Parts: sequence; structure tokens; C-alpha cells
Amino acid sequence: MSTLWKNQAEALRRSSAIELAISFLYEEVAVRLPQQEVFWGHLAREEAEHAVQLRMLAELAGQGRLAVDIRHFDEVMIRRMDGLIEGTRRMMQEKPDIHHAKAAGLMLAVEGALAEQPVFTSIFCDDEAFRQITKELHDSTRGHIRLLLAASAGDAPVTGG
Repeated sequence: MSTLWKNQAEALRRSSAIELAISFLYEEVAVRLPQQEVFWGHLAREEAEHAVQLRMLAELAGQGRLAVDIRHFDEVMIRRMDGLIEGTRRMMQEKPDIHHAKAAGLMLAVEGALAEQPVFTSIFCDDEAFRQITKELHDSTRGHIRLLLAASAGDAPVTGG
């Protein structure tokens, strides 16, 4: 495996780990807000699915079957996301009586920071199926932001992305 492919695969594995960490945050909220479990559980499952998809793309990158613009996966971005996720986890733990709108606001900051990164649009492949996966990842993140905006404004949660 070439060094470039190894680096590209590693960038996607790190992105997968971020998605999984976000999924765990959503699961934590689902447990703390059982009356809203459908909403938060839905988001958690989608993030876990994103993690699986990114791991699959990492394997393909490692095989040289797709290319990743790794300039968008720098260590600063990874550490920033890791720090934001950990900070959000701590804030939630410090607020035992967190409510739905507040949790949505906290998670909106996480999803918004992820959306600012051109991660999903920096994966290139000739295969239409793989291009569709990256489009779905991008669109799903945008869908999460719309749901969280509505929830943070106090609107009733709607399942679905």
C-alpha cells in the first residue's frame, strides 16, 4: 500500500471515529431524555451508519480504489472535533436536568462544526455508488442540522433526516 493511500485511509478512519463519537453523544441524550428517545435514537443510528460507511470508504482508499483530498483532514480539524465532542459530553454531564431544546442546541454546535469541514465533498471516485454514499453523508449531516435547529427552537421533534 502506498503512503498516500495509507494516509487517505487513515483520514477516513479518523472521520469514522468522529461520527461514532457523535453517535454515542446522541445515545447519551436518548437515555437521558426517554420521552424523546425516538428523535435522539434516530440521530444516533444515522451517525453510527455514517461511521460504518466511512470505514468502508477507508478500506477502498487503502486499496487505491478512491481518492481523498487529505488537506481537509488535517490534525487541527481532527483535534478540534475531538475537543468539541468531549466538551459537549462534559457540558451534558454537568447538567443532569438538561432539556430537549438545550441538548439540541449543544448537538447543533457539533453538527455545525462538522458541516463546516469539506470532509464528504473531498472524497473522489469514478464509481457512481461511492459518489452517492458521500452525497448521502453530506445530505444527512445537513438534515441533522435542520432537525436540531427546529428542536433547539422548541419545535416538536420530527424523526427522519
